[in-house]
Amino acid sequence: MQLTLYGDESGTITLCNDPKFKFFYIGMISTEEQKKVKRVFRNAKKAYCKQYRPNRNLTKEFKGSEMSAHMKRFIFEQLINKTDIKFHFIVSDNHHLRRVLREKPHITFNFLIGRFLKRNCCEEYTHITLVLDNRNKSVDNLKDLDHYLSTELIATTNIRSINVLYVDSMQSDLVQIADVFNNLLYRYGNGKRIGESNKCTKEYNDNLATLKMLSNRIQYSLLFPRNNCDFEINY
Repeated sequence: MQLTLYGDESGTITLCNDPKFKFFYIGMISTEEQKKVKRVFRNAKKAYCKQYRPNRNLTKEFKGSEMSAHMKRFIFEQLINKTDIKFHFIVSDNHHLRRVLREKPHITFNFLIGRFLKRNCCEEYTHITLVLDNRNKSVDNLKDLDHYLSTELIATTNIRSINVLYVDSMQSDLVQIADVFNNLLYRYGNGKRIGESNKCTKEYNDNLATLKMLSNRIQYSLLFPRNNCDFEINY
């Protein structure tokens, strides 16, 4: 079976122990209805902006960081009510990573993707495609992840092919949706760790409600390190 994951990242892998840098997120979506998901996403943005942000230029990419909690919820309601979209995520807790992993973000990024696929996807799927934003901050070499996953997974699992594609998110609605989901995770995860005046804190309850709404569509996840990652969604 074939699985295509569209993904993006938020946060950073770092040696800094500031609370706002505690978590690194990789959010992904999948669907068998790519054209329908694109259409619903575009229509949802258009409908929301017509009512609440009439001056917003929709010909430009609308990043998740630009969207309010209310707008994210509106978009995700449309997507889960009208499409088969599924959500997946990886959360890495920097404060519990070995120092060598914190020093080498691109190696850690590759490792996290490999661990995620091995834990969740290697029994059911034989062909996997990853479509990632080409502005991914953790990519050191555009072929590096492809080579790592091929070596790590094809020799030891049922997966027979791995294909990693990097795209400009402006040209990919599905990667844009992954970005919006990622920003939801980021703001929720940081909601209780940053000062009261921060947007993450102000939106915490709204973002929790949206994640609860998505709970039946969250299919695969990975928390790392498994026994020490403090990230938790309180369903």
